[in-house]
Parts: sequence; structure tokens; C-alpha cells
Amino acid sequence: MEVPELVMMFPCGCGSGVPMCYHADQLGHVVRCPHIDREVHVIGSPFGAAEWEATSRASMLQACTDLLGIKLSLRKLRLSVCHWSRGHLDLQSHDRDWAALTCGEEWAETGVKPGGVEALLQRRETSQRVDDARVCIEEIPSLPPSDQFSDPSAPASDCFRDVTPNPFVSLEWNPEWFTSTVRELAAHIYAERDFATMPILGDALMDAGCDHQLIQEHCRSTKPHARGCWVVDAILGKS
Repeated sequence: MEVPELVMMFPCGCGSGVPMCYHADQLGHVVRCPHIDREVHVIGSPFGAAEWEATSRASMLQACTDLLGIKLSLRKLRLSVCHWSRGHLDLQSHDRDWAALTCGEEWAETGVKPGGVEALLQRRETSQRVDDARVCIEEIPSLPPSDQFSDPSAPASDCFRDVTPNPFVSLEWNPEWFTSTVRELAAHIYAERDFATMPILGDALMDAGCDHQLIQEHCRSTKPHARGCWVVDAILGKS
């Protein structure tokens, strides 16, 4: 796979603050800003594998995948938002937030809007909190643009990276890696949300011949995992 080069212009030259992403060969060229329908110059700095892992702005990651034509399934997008919302909930959270999270996860898994979603959304106007879990049940859910509003236990950017592998690293799955042990471990992790077992999954993949750095690092990462994790999904054939 050819590793793409990008230039990240941030913020957009129009002053909107929205991150814009362009191919590296467009640096210095004049393009039309989609926000104000005016010509602006492409400025910025390279955005690649290291920048993908380091940025704390989920909006940058989204802009990058958009440019590369990587479209997240609605299931993965919703699960990433549920992952982020779960990091904000505690015993003091409102029952409606927990209900919204539960509905969001069910919707992601079944593809069918659960009953009660409309009632939860109608009451959303009473809450202006940025971390309102009812973002999980929007028709098109979205993460906050940056980690500014995120709980440290589940930053928005990490939730996005958990469902989307680094696009600047070549990755091809070998079916021989999917041994019965690997598949059983992945199924257990997914069903039981036992993401503390991810390093053991990494060991099983290594035993099967998978020493791919990106896969192994993700399995052994101390950052939060959740349903939608790109390694577990790949093993289970989920998209």
C-alpha cells in the first residue's frame, strides 16, 4: 500500500477554525474554501503517521480520513461516540444519559433505532452539557472536535483512533493469523468488554505469526479500548 503524504492546514485560511486537509503537492496552491466560498492559499505542515498518533483533535483525524476517502461505518462512528460518552458517566450521571448510552450501543450493534430514542432526544433541550450522552443517539453521531471537552479516561481523539487504524501505515491482514485461539479471545473480549485482555490477544496473534508493529502496539496500548476497536473488529469480521 502506498503511504499517502498530506498537508494539514489548521485552522482553515478563512478563519473559521475548521481543520482542512490537502495532499502535499497542493501546498502553496490556491483552493476554494468550502466554508466561505472564497479562494485561499494552502498552508500548513506535513501530517502523517506520527501526527496521526499525536494529535488531540478528533476533527483533524476526521479531516484526514475524509481526504483519504476512508469512510467510517455508522456502526463504528456510533460506537466511538458511545466509547467517549461512557468515559464521562459515573454514578451521579442522570438516568437519561445511561439510557441514551444503552440505546446508542444497541443501535450500533443491531442497525435498528431502539424504541425510546425520540423521547430521549426531545428532552435533550433541557440539558446544554457538552458531555451529554444523548449524542450517542443522534442520527449521525459525532465526537467533539478536540479533547478540550473530554474526560482524560476517554479522550475524543483516542476514541477515534480506537476504531480507525493509522492510515499512513501499510496494513494487510493475513487469514493465517486468525487461529481458533485468536478468534475465541477476540469474541470473548467483545462479548464481555474484557479489554484488559488485549495484551493476551496480542500474544496469541504473535504466536500465529503476526508481528505487525501497528497491530501489536494497539493490543498492548494502555489507552482505552471499547467495542469497535479496529483489531477486534478485523478478527471478528465486523465493519
